[in-house]
Amino acid sequence: MSVVLLVEYTTGHTRSVPVATESVFQNSWLPVCKSLNLSWVQLFQSGLPLMKDDLPLVLTELVRFETWVRSNTSDTELADRALSLSKALSDVDFSTVTSVYIG
Repeated sequence: MSVVLLVEYTTGHTRSVPVATESVFQNSWLPVCKSLNLSWVQLFQSGLPLMKDDLPLVLTELVRFETWVRSNTSDTELADRALSLSKALSDVDFSTVTSVYIG
């Protein structure tokens, strides 16, 4: 299993942004989430739909996650994945999508 951002558009097109394998999420993402008390990012493991109103909170947590990883580890790939996910979420125009799901 893996954690992926799925964006389904009203046109029928789907965008998929890989986040992490289950193992990487469990062993790399979750320890950081727990140390920073990131409630939204932890939920990516089990999966959840995102609404427009959720986005500011999720993006704030992803910035905190990325900043911590860059400051406290040498794992640039992990930080880059968080940044990539932040950018993908920031690009979502909720007027053109039917669903946004991370899990």
